[in-house]
Amino acid sequence: MRLKALYILIIGLIFSTSCKKDFEEINQNPNAITDELIDPEYLFPKAVIAPFTQYNVGVNTELWALMTWTQMVASKNAVSLDEEFIYGGSDVNLVWETLYAQSLINTQQVIDLTNNNPKAVNINAIGRIWKVYVFHLITDLWGDVPYFDALKGNLEDKILYPKYDSQKDIYEDLLKELEQATNQFDASEKSINADIIYNGDITLWKKFANTLRLRLALRIYEANTTLASTHIQNVLNDNNLISSTSEAAVFEYAYGDNFRSPIAEGFRQSQVSELPSRLFVTKMLNDNDPRISFMINETKEYQVVG
Repeated sequence: MRLKALYILIIGLIFSTSCKKDFEEINQNPNAITDELIDPEYLFPKAVIAPFTQYNVGVNTELWALMTWTQMVASKNAVSLDEEFIYGGSDVNLVWETLYAQSLINTQQVIDLTNNNPKAVNINAIGRIWKVYVFHLITDLWGDVPYFDALKGNLEDKILYPKYDSQKDIYEDLLKELEQATNQFDASEKSINADIIYNGDITLWKKFANTLRLRLALRIYEANTTLASTHIQNVLNDNNLISSTSEAAVFEYAYGDNFRSPIAEGFRQSQVSELPSRLFVTKMLNDNDPRISFMINETKEYQVVG
């Protein structure tokens, strides 16, 4: 009986010691993807591609909805639901998911992975600027949206139901973010290599940020003249804006599954029947708008009806 008790005691000591010794080091998933294994540069291209290559953004929302509502285009076929201002269901959901769950979530990871890293200060700044650009598309489309609590559904923050913020508060923060991001660029540190907009040129990113800041300030001028005027004056004093088409932030499409233009693809598959509207063309002609020669080509074969 004593010998049996001794065996139990020895086995208990062995297990108690082995369970405590290096438990945290042993109990690790060797295949887990940690922050140390993620290169933020490889996340940025997806953040840029998402808003421009998704059919539901380029065609369903921009062409069939927004461009139709502003009478830039009109359908040559029957009246569509969008022409009757009916927009919802899957169109809204898909655009929401594309901008939040694809573009912004990758952008936020770029920012989080480079925070407080002096060597990655330029990558961080570019991420902050792109985040502003995408959020400005979202709030211009929907007004009040999740912003301050958005993109925090991680294990640390665990915010699964972010609150909606007012467009006023969002715009004010977007302007602040652009100002801070522009000022944090450091020419002595590396830029981002996987940059399909400016190829890592921080000078052009500064110009883009300043120009975007000017756009946002002009949009709130009537609502908050004091704040808008401050940002406008600061940007003009800096005198570092996009001044030519060669400096524009352009996403170049290519013939490939991941880089096709949604609108061009819609025409190619005969799913798009929209043409420039009479109101839009007449307006440009009456204003002698020089952009008409770049935006609209007169068809060589046509028939005037009516």
